[in-house]
Amino acid sequence: MREVTPSVVMFDFETNGFSASKDVPVQLAYAVYGGGGYYNPVAKNFFFEVSDKVLYDLRHPRGMKLLEAWLTSKRYEIEEVRQEIMADFNTAGVLMAHNIKFDESFYKYHIGPLNNAFRHCTMNRNTKTGWCKDKRGHNKPPKLCELMEHFKITTKQIEKKAITAFNTDPNSTQYHDARFDVAALMLYYERHMCV
Repeated sequence: MREVTPSVVMFDFETNGFSASKDVPVQLAYAVYGGGGYYNPVAKNFFFEVSDKVLYDLRHPRGMKLLEAWLTSKRYEIEEVRQEIMADFNTAGVLMAHNIKFDESFYKYHIGPLNNAFRHCTMNRNTKTGWCKDKRGHNKPPKLCELMEHFKITTKQIEKKAITAFNTDPNSTQYHDARFDVAALMLYYERHMCV
């Protein structure tokens, strides 16, 4: 039996709400970096079939680009792609997300169990460093866009990464499209975590 080198899997769900037990995933994007470094990551994106009510929930300014992408993309029932997703995630030595507690809850509830890989939450890690403050001067969890700004990763660079990793159309993604958010995490990882 071939030994599998642990990988880094960074991922992001877009959903219609905050409760994994009451709400559903609309999109899952992730990138798998093999154990030998950050060259040639495998990036995947899945839009999931959802009800008309869920689509109605997306009709707000933050969700409109996601709704457009959902309407023009191939969509899957979770059951169709569950085994593929789980096989990729089971290689992880590190699971990375901006809000890992949120994304992990949706994965566990809708996809399946996760291995005991190290969890790296970019939001919590950067809250503890103290560079992001609220109006009263207290540490606050940075939004993903604030994290990127702090590390001097531009929207254009993230768009370019989303195009190369996920084959997106130029100007078709933005924050709160899981492909864009994972592309941002990919740049963060490549520039600030790989040695």
